[in-house]
Amino acid sequence: MTQTISGRESNGNTRLLEVTNLCVAIRGEPVLQDVSLGLRRGQIKGILGPNGGGKTTLLRTIAGLQGYSSGRILFPCRETGQRRPPIGYLPQKETWGMCSFPVRTYDLVRIGRGGGVWGREPARCQVDRVLTDMGIDRHLWGRPIGELSGGQRRLVLLAMMLSTGSRLLLLDEPTEALDNDAKRRFRRALRRIRADDDRGRGVLVVTHDPDLYTEFDEVIGIAGGVFARQAPAQIPHGGHNEVSYCNPREETVRAKARP
Repeated sequence: MTQTISGRESNGNTRLLEVTNLCVAIRGEPVLQDVSLGLRRGQIKGILGPNGGGKTTLLRTIAGLQGYSSGRILFPCRETGQRRPPIGYLPQKETWGMCSFPVRTYDLVRIGRGGGVWGREPARCQVDRVLTDMGIDRHLWGRPIGELSGGQRRLVLLAMMLSTGSRLLLLDEPTEALDNDAKRRFRRALRRIRADDDRGRGVLVVTHDPDLYTEFDEVIGIAGGVFARQAPAQIPHGGHNEVSYCNPREETVRAKARP
C-alpha cells in the first residue's frame, strides 16, 4: 500500500489540496480509480454522480477516515509538524449519537469556533452571527441538540462547520433535509466563504441539489471510477437526472443519478 500525505505552505501559496491518481478499494472492490483534483483558497467545487459512485468515499479519504491503496494526497496549507491541517467534515448521516449528545445548540457551535464548552470564550458576536445567518431561531440556541428536528440539527452542524478555523471544508449533502429558505441561507454562506480573502478557505461539496450548481467554480463527476470535470454552465437543466461524465481518455459515459 502506498500512501503519501505531504506538503507545506509557503508565502503566497494559495493551494489547499492536491489529490493525484487516488485509488481506493473497500473489501477488495475498487471504488475510486485514478482520481485527481486540486483546490485553492476561495474555491468551491461540487462533486456529482450516481449513488455508489464513490463521492462520500472521496471525502472520507481526504479527511483521513478511509485508507487508500495508491496515489497521493497533498496538503500544501498544512503547517510544519502537522500530518494534515484541521479539516471541517460534515458527514451525510449522523453516525455519532447526536440525539443523545449532552450539549446545547449554542455550545456546539462554540466548539466549532474553538472556544470549547468549558474553555476559552470566543467572541460571542461571532457565534451569534453564524447562528443568525443560518436562520437558527434564538429560542433554539439553549436547547439540547437532540431535541431539534433533523433539519434543525443539519443547520446547526452547518453553522458549526462554517464557524471553524479550518481552511478545508468537506460537506456531504449539506442541504439534505433543509427547506428552501435554509438552502438559500446556505448558498449565501458559500458566497461569503468565496469572498472572505482573510480566512482563505476552500470547500468540496457532494450534492444532488441542482440549486447549488451555480455556486461552484467547477463540477467534478464521479461514477464508478470514471472521473470528469465540467463548468456548472455545462450541466443540463435538471442535470441531476442524467449527467455526462468524461474519463481522462475523453470517453463519455452517461450515468444515471438520483431520480
